[in-house]
Amino acid sequence: MRASRVILRRAALTRAGRTGVSRGAVRALDAEREDGAAAHGAIHSLIGQWLGWGLAWMVLFPAIGAIISTKLTHPDFLGALAWLDVDPVRPIHAGQVIWGTFSTLSIGLAHYVMSRLWARRLWKAEWSYVFLWAWNLNLGAVVVVMATGGHLGWEAGGSTLPNTFVMFLILIGLLIQFLATIKASRATSRCSC
Repeated sequence: MRASRVILRRAALTRAGRTGVSRGAVRALDAEREDGAAAHGAIHSLIGQWLGWGLAWMVLFPAIGAIISTKLTHPDFLGALAWLDVDPVRPIHAGQVIWGTFSTLSIGLAHYVMSRLWARRLWKAEWSYVFLWAWNLNLGAVVVVMATGGHLGWEAGGSTLPNTFVMFLILIGLLIQFLATIKASRATSRCSC
């Protein structure tokens, strides 16, 4: 949308250039178009990474649920491995389907909605890459901690306090990023809404 507006303004200035509009204004519009295209590619890479990780978690954690259901119906499945028993693995499956799959995909979709709705580069977009890796490393740490018995025993949301605190900080950082993007967009908007 933004690129098409830039192209239309450039065409109008080029036509008007015959009547005295400077070529500098046309060059500035070309530079704005190139910056917009670069930002567009960067945000789609970021969105793809969030969604890709969400899909990877979507394969892993429901597979753990399949192992649990198989162990419930066939207790001899995979031998007598204590860490594959239903009680320690069920909180991993339930909690990580929520946090690993649905939340990661929702954050990726939030990035997509922000870029499309506000038609501008995400404020401090480089933070999102840090948030992405911190989020995924934390999810991996939650799985390891829960597999070794360090969970609260709840069906969902039974991760330890440090892991929950990391998730909370990442979500607050993303909220700040999204609100700052909205604020910057509204500051440059021409509407009086």
